Amino acid sequence: MHSLQRSVSKVLSNDSESRYWELSVLGLIIVFVYTSLVHQADFLVFAHAAEKLIHGINPFPDPTSKSVYSGHSYVYPTWDLMLLVPFVILPFHFGTAVFIVLSYYAYVLGVRILRGPSVIDLLVVAIATPVIISLQMGTISPFLFLGLAFLWTKRDRVISAAMVLSLVATAKLLLLPLFLYFLLTRRYRTFVFGGIFSALILGVSFAFGPISPGAYVKILVSLSTHEMPSGWSLAGIVSSIGLVHFENELVVLSAVLVLLGVAFMHFRRCGDERIVFLGAIVISLVATPIFWSSYLPILLAGLLIWPIDTMVLAVFSSLSWFLVTPDLAGAYRDIFGLLIAGLLAVGALLQYRATAPQLEKPLRGRALRKFFTGDITGRVILYLAFSTSLAVAVLAPQMLPSIVVQESMFLTFWIAVTQSGNCKLGMRAVIGSEFDGAWSSKGDAV
Repeated sequence: MHSLQRSVSKVLSNDSESRYWELSVLGLIIVFVYTSLVHQADFLVFAHAAEKLIHGINPFPDPTSKSVYSGHSYVYPTWDLMLLVPFVILPFHFGTAVFIVLSYYAYVLGVRILRGPSVIDLLVVAIATPVIISLQMGTISPFLFLGLAFLWTKRDRVISAAMVLSLVATAKLLLLPLFLYFLLTRRYRTFVFGGIFSALILGVSFAFGPISPGAYVKILVSLSTHEMPSGWSLAGIVSSIGLVHFENELVVLSAVLVLLGVAFMHFRRCGDERIVFLGAIVISLVATPIFWSSYLPILLAGLLIWPIDTMVLAVFSSLSWFLVTPDLAGAYRDIFGLLIAGLLAVGALLQYRATAPQLEKPLRGRALRKFFTGDITGRVILYLAFSTSLAVAVLAPQMLPSIVVQESMFLTFWIAVTQSGNCKLGMRAVIGSEFDGAWSSKGDAV
């Protein structure tokens, strides 16, 4: 058994750069098993819109049309289409394949940046169903994931961070709350330059593009109206229980302010800016009225900046197959994917046991156990989340995925808050009044 653990650990935890890129092909093969089943709906819309733009035709839909829906109409800023023009020039099927490969390797590079050349980390990410679905649909989530990885690593470089921030935030407007991270961590120059670059990108797009800012806002409002009821957003959950528009916005705003306040107070006391970065991402996903499973890799980027055990990631990757499955996969491919995820979880466990022989109980989950048993607030949150999920499963099972996703984001954020830094667990540590020298951010660097 010990020899098996050592063998698995040697293969999966090999830090060789060449081994990482060579074995990344395994993930690509798994991805093509699922992407070959469907037409990449979002990519098809992007390509069709880019072709229209090339021929001087307005690619945007009529805001009053019922076709204002992701996968049916182009609803992103005009400048996003510039990235798609090269794929339109290529033969259609070849261009689609190239886009899928580049999207997958955006994940590969992002994992490499955040986790190092760890093959098992890459495969665990690749087999997660939100990642597969984002590739199936041909979304820009892989490139946003990569952008967030670069943004984290370049956060102390003013111009580099500002450029990446502006590209990410304007490519997907729901990520505009990322500016809060640079504001709260006192990287004011990055905040200002990021705002300037973003204004230039959007300004040029609207000035020379086929649509005005007002018309684009109308499209976004129409898109939210059409997609909110069927997505996983907090706004969709609130509206489904019968609250009016004002009450809906009030609930979402309250949730955003709570997340922002907790992140800021914790950073002020503990100085752990990872909380603010993760908080900005969670706020983005909580505030948006449109939330699909393909958005979850954005949250994954915020989690991978933490030293999370691969075993924990593998467990969550396996559980994702019970939350949502790839499009048109069928029972056999679902079982295949779940089996691969399970085998990776076992491999991660063997790696964990081989690299941590000094631990008597490799599965004891010390941090989580301390969280659930040592923090009364954490226990209350956990019990409320479990009770709510159970009630929804009985009374409104169609809402269960949305509830589970939203609860998981809040719970993950709270676990991160209570386990980061050298602070005590619990609410008292989060809202402590002393500064304790917590404003230890490096600030901006040129």
